[in-house]
Amino acid sequence: ALTVSRPVLEHFTSAVQHLAKEERISICRTAIDLVQDRLLAFEDSVKKLREILSGCLIENEEYSAAARVLSHINMENGKYDDSEKAAFYVKLAELFLDDDETVAADVYLNRSAQVVHNCTDE
Repeated sequence: ALTVSRPVLEHFTSAVQHLAKEERISICRTAIDLVQDRLLAFEDSVKKLREILSGCLIENEEYSAAARVLSHINMENGKYDDSEKAAFYVKLAELFLDDDETVAADVYLNRSAQVVHNCTDE
C-alpha cells in the first residue's frame, strides 16, 4: 500500500500548490491531520504540506501560526545538516518575533545556537 500511497501523496502535494490560498489552507490542514498517524511513512510529503500551509499563513500575516505549523517538522531525524537546522530554527524564531512571541522565539534561537557552531560560512 505504501508503494502506491507515497507517490499519490507526492502528486497530491504538488497539485495543492496550484489552488487558491484559502483552499490550500483547508486542504493542507485536512491532509496533515489524515496522515498524522502514518507520519514516518509520509514524512517528506507532510513536510511539504506544512511548508505550503505555512506560506499561506505568512501571506495572511499569521506569523506565529505559520511557525507552529513548521515547528512540527522533525529536523532531528538525520536528514538535515546543521546549516539547514540552524536556518530552519532562525526562521521559526523570526516568525514568532513577528507576532511578539519572544518566549517561543527564544526557544528556537537556543536550538539554532546549539548547531550553528558546526556550520560553514554560508
